[in-house]
Amino acid sequence: MRFITLAIFLVVCAAVSGQKKVLDHSDFEIWNSIENKHLSPDGAFVLYHLEKGEKDQFLKIKHTDGRPAFSYDRARDGQFTNNSKYTLFTIGAWKDSVLALKRRKVKKEDLPGDSLGIYDLEKGSLLKLPNVRSLKVPEEWSEFIAFQVEPERESKSKEKDSTDSGKSKKKEKKPGKKNGYHLVVWELETGRHDTFKFVTDYVFAKKAKRLAFTTTGETEEDDAGLYVMDLEKEKL
Repeated sequence: MRFITLAIFLVVCAAVSGQKKVLDHSDFEIWNSIENKHLSPDGAFVLYHLEKGEKDQFLKIKHTDGRPAFSYDRARDGQFTNNSKYTLFTIGAWKDSVLALKRRKVKKEDLPGDSLGIYDLEKGSLLKLPNVRSLKVPEEWSEFIAFQVEPERESKSKEKDSTDSGKSKKKEKKPGKKNGYHLVVWELETGRHDTFKFVTDYVFAKKAKRLAFTTTGETEEDDAGLYVMDLEKEKL
């Protein structure tokens, strides 16, 4: 009797092990994983990114009771503002589209840039700002954000015309890694904003409503230095 029971057990184990599927690349393509989890400071919302294999990430925002609040595809780097009124995230181009352009050997500077998504959790409205290069958000206060933008791309004909007309003139300063990029300081409630040119680095104060930034100046020589913006007094 013991021998029969043991034999049946071995047959069942062999059958079960034979049914196990070895994971391959196709399984990875449909495998869902949760990344970049955040709870809003007021505890009302949870944010996370749903990533499926090597496909685009999906931003998901839910009420903490499980009700869906907002979702957006090809989004990454989601975060809440300190007052829990807004969600900020980066919107990229579709990965498949970017890969197709790279196969055609399109230059890096000609690939589609990222946009910034600003979602108002109270109003349920979304604002998208194009060509955003970097973003910084105050740590312990809200109301303002700051971001750098990519330089506008000039057509080849326009570049040629500017080169021909500028042979006898001083070369125009352009934003880039060496000179810095233009910085936009954006008030979330009103959409009012200021732009500071050729900024190489910037940082918000942890508690006070101030922003410090370094710039190479609007010309090659003038106005270069370190500046602090008092956002409450609107004073530089």
